[in-house]
Amino acid sequence: MAKETVQSNLPQSRQHDFIESSPSEETIQDRLRSQNAALNAEVVRLQQECTKLETLLSAHTLGRDCRLCHQQQASHAPESETTIKNQSDQKRR
Repeated sequence: MAKETVQSNLPQSRQHDFIESSPSEETIQDRLRSQNAALNAEVVRLQQECTKLETLLSAHTLGRDCRLCHQQQASHAPESETTIKNQSDQKRR
């Protein structure tokens, strides 16, 4: 039986450099842990930002609803504020 050898396209010295410079499994796991921690921190930051935006949106919506309610009450009122003010001014005289 003839022994078959697989030859790489890289010269022998380059093959040796490549093997030594390849990251170890531990190094890869460390990088992944670091990236995971960074992603988790970003998730927390984004959740906090969402909470702030939801609060602002809620306050804005509530304020808008209050203004609309007051406008509707004023438009449905039998007397406008000006009429009521004029009447109270006349009573004082």
